[in-house]
Amino acid sequence: MDDEYLDNLSRPVIITAPTGRCGTNHIRQILSEHPDLYASITSEDFLFHHADRLADYTDELFAHWERQNMVKGMPSSHNSSDKLLAEMAESLLRVIGRREDRTDGRFVIKTSNFGQLDIGLRMFPCSQMIVMIRDPRSSAASYLRAQANWGSNIGLEEYATRWAKSMRYLNGFLTRNQEHVRSGKIIIQRFEPLVEDPVGSYTKLLEKLDLEPDAELLARVASAPVVGSSYLPRNSKGRVSFKRVEKPEGFDPRNRWSDWSPERHAKFYSICGTLMKRWGYEPVIPQNQT
Repeated sequence: MDDEYLDNLSRPVIITAPTGRCGTNHIRQILSEHPDLYASITSEDFLFHHADRLADYTDELFAHWERQNMVKGMPSSHNSSDKLLAEMAESLLRVIGRREDRTDGRFVIKTSNFGQLDIGLRMFPCSQMIVMIRDPRSSAASYLRAQANWGSNIGLEEYATRWAKSMRYLNGFLTRNQEHVRSGKIIIQRFEPLVEDPVGSYTKLLEKLDLEPDAELLARVASAPVVGSSYLPRNSKGRVSFKRVEKPEGFDPRNRWSDWSPERHAKFYSICGTLMKRWGYEPVIPQNQT
């Protein structure tokens, strides 16, 4: 592997979200349209799942080395557990990022598990992280329709609880990493602008990634197909299809909750109302809670 390839590999673009159905498939698709970006053949990379185990192992291993050096009167290794963790994480990228048709460009990762974002920054210190945010009512409505794909069977209340927990973690994560937010290392991308103004939103996102668009690329993004919508026809097994399909006339994934009953809004508001307001999503407030 040449130096340019290894340098690009160490600077992945990481896509993550607080819960499922927040538009990560869509953003992965349109980012991969850019000639300087490419994704692995895996649709979900899971690199943050159980990352705490890798971080614990690395920290303890490095501590053992330092203690042995101290006991034997040897100098410190002059490294750090963070550097060791980043080296091990880069090895993971060499496995999932190797493609015979690509020897250049930055690697796009789509991973989840919000509880590991802090470790993710340690694993990939040269990365840029895109956090996808979507109106939680729409993501909830979509997830509950699609959850059979993953063998899940939860209700609205549990989904809302998971979203609220993830967003509380995200608020703390952003507070701890304000410098990275200001520098563009952490990018907040809302789903709704990508639907309302795909070309403008995509152009702004590329700017944050220090990439240039062209007219042909923007035309493809404007007419990008739909991937994995729970509101389109299912496959032969009755599951959500993740094949690219042409966007149907009138397709609008922004207000999937428009047919919710007052009872569903009340339940969701009781769990997520405050956090929704903080993130600019105006909840439907039940009359007895106004």
